[in-house]
Amino acid sequence: MALFARYLNRLFAARMALVLVGLVALAALLDLMAHADEVVAGDGVSALWRYFMLRLPVIVSKLLPFSVLIAALLTLVGLVRHGELVVLLGAGVSQWRLMAAFLPVVGLLAAVHFWLDDAAVPSATAELRAWASTDFGATARRDGRTWLREGDDIIRLGTLGGDGKGRFAGVTIFERDAEGILAARLDAGSAVLEDGAWVLYDVARYDVARNATQTYARLRLSCLLRPGLLSTLVAHPRELSLGDI
Repeated sequence: MALFARYLNRLFAARMALVLVGLVALAALLDLMAHADEVVAGDGVSALWRYFMLRLPVIVSKLLPFSVLIAALLTLVGLVRHGELVVLLGAGVSQWRLMAAFLPVVGLLAAVHFWLDDAAVPSATAELRAWASTDFGATARRDGRTWLREGDDIIRLGTLGGDGKGRFAGVTIFERDAEGILAARLDAGSAVLEDGAWVLYDVARYDVARNATQTYARLRLSCLLRPGLLSTLVAHPRELSLGDI
């Protein structure tokens, strides 16, 4: 049985590698054809290789499950074609034992897939988004706004600036009562983290009940968000590891 398992895993691994390389090459080529003009216009022909390397973890992660399925089918078809499957079944190897023989390679591939999604994909996606937003146009660009909830209030954050932890341009807070009814709307030109608290500048607060607007040059809030969470909150889930999520 051990010899049979090694033989089956060798067949499966060879077909797996061939299928994965072929699918990844095709998908990467199509992706490059779709974005080559933007990449080259922004950073020259040499940037195509960098773009390919940043997209590679995402492409491999998406195609790996399909490659496993196709490789398994090709392996079983090959066994049937050469009469090996009939011999194995005739020798008393059950279908469950046949499937279990794939487990060593499949377990290794599952670990690789988890590592891709948890480490390689988030970092590559974040780098690609940052590069695209500054160098070659709209690829993977977001509108820059993030919606959050703080207690009963709804917060809309604008563009994250500086080091990504202490300043936002364009902040709106929708203050609600315990029943979820809008009580006031607060618009600020910017929000800055100062001495552990959030300070809003150029503030206009509209009171719904009084139908009146008050303006403040500077308004200090006791709590808006924990600063350490901001970089995580404004990131796309695809850019986060399992621990960050």
